[in-house]
Amino acid sequence: MKKHTLLATTGASPQVVTETLYAIHHENLQWPDEIYLITTSFGKDKAVKGLVEDGHLQRLCDELNRPVPQFDATHVLVTPGADGTEVEDARSLEDHEALANFIMTEVRNRTASPDTSLHASLAGGRKTMTFYIGYAMSLFGRAQDTLSHVLISEGYENIPDFWFPTQAEAYRYVDNRGQKLDASAAKVTLAPIPFVRLRDGFPKALLAGDANFSQTVDAIQQSLE
Repeated sequence: MKKHTLLATTGASPQVVTETLYAIHHENLQWPDEIYLITTSFGKDKAVKGLVEDGHLQRLCDELNRPVPQFDATHVLVTPGADGTEVEDARSLEDHEALANFIMTEVRNRTASPDTSLHASLAGGRKTMTFYIGYAMSLFGRAQDTLSHVLISEGYENIPDFWFPTQAEAYRYVDNRGQKLDASAAKVTLAPIPFVRLRDGFPKALLAGDANFSQTVDAIQQSLE
């Protein structure tokens, strides 16, 4: 039996994790055994507080009658900067190169074993993070791996109190600029993203992890030419 992992980029709104899980459940897709997040140090604080300390991940799983995927603070992966330390935000060219290498390595490692499957979500985080995880999935994704984005009905985005549609009385209403919105009325949709899988044409050294992001892209471009 394959271990199924949800790998998501997140930023200031870790709600994309519970929203994605909610959509996975209601669309009868494979439930993850574990969750890993790629974010910044600021994003890690938000994710750990909301999903773990405030219990929103547990609350979602209880309401859906689903097992809680393996997840704690060690599953929140903070991207390094050019100097190798955790970054609050990637600002320099060197930081973005380190970000690309980090995301590519995570996807490559999590697609290395045939006994795993990976669902990557690019719903959260900076635009560069979402681009790189999508690109990495195209480079290393296999037939059993998927890529998605989660869509929320208008008005419910970026509301701190909204984590998923629920009937629970204590969480039913959320405040949005002075308006009361019924959380149970929100619609959450998982949008699958088709992507071209290139890994079967790779030189073995690229799959073994002997090249960084730029070297990998250059090698593939040369092979295409």
